[in-house]
Amino acid sequence: GFNPFQCERNEANTQFLAELVKVLGGKAEYSAREEEDIYRAVEGMLDTPMHLRSMSNFRKSLPNMGDDGLYARLRRWTAGNSLGWVFDNPVDTIDLTRASIIGFDYTDVIDNAEVRVPVINYLLHRLEAL
Repeated sequence: GFNPFQCERNEANTQFLAELVKVLGGKAEYSAREEEDIYRAVEGMLDTPMHLRSMSNFRKSLPNMGDDGLYARLRRWTAGNSLGWVFDNPVDTIDLTRASIIGFDYTDVIDNAEVRVPVINYLLHRLEAL
């Protein structure tokens, strides 16, 4: 499974995670305050011990700003909810460091519009980090 928060803390990963969260939140534009909340929460998550990093714990670090806030919008991406299987896994099992040839089977995500872009973005980010 995927857990994008279980990564090394560096500027590229911090920026990627902030952008990923915005995509998952599903809003066309975010206010300056929302952007700051996202960035601060990403940095906080990357300071957390690896075994505690998860989408569920990330969501808990955001302010609850009502039904249209990011906290509410990310609920479906957490364990036990409709899209929790995508990124809220206990361990990120993707290990690209040992492979000389890498291929991905997109069968399960290519026809699912909600997960297609976030998953492909995540996999490409992981490839770029090699």
